[in-house]
Amino acid sequence: MRSMEDRFSRLAKENLQATVFLARTMADENRLRIIHSLADGEKPVSRIVEELGISQPLASHHLKELKRSLLVTVERNGFLVAVALVAALIPARRASVVDPVQALNCE
Repeated sequence: MRSMEDRFSRLAKENLQATVFLARTMADENRLRIIHSLADGEKPVSRIVEELGISQPLASHHLKELKRSLLVTVERNGFLVAVALVAALIPARRASVVDPVQALNCE
């Protein structure tokens, strides 16, 4: 019985750590803006840079973190680098990611 409790405790701790990791990733305004931008579909990094008015190195840094968190995919085709939300996020993106961002938009 003790080993079952240990396994449950270990799984709960791993889930908590994964949740904290994801929360830290999403806690950055630029990362949320990138996700919001990608809600319309795949885009080249240069377009994200232009739309958000951020530098290319800053965009690359945030995209690396989003990729590391498994939130975006990155495809290279020669010099063109295209970024998209992970396919599993697309059906739920409006409710779970984009709407809260829009709700905070005070324009």
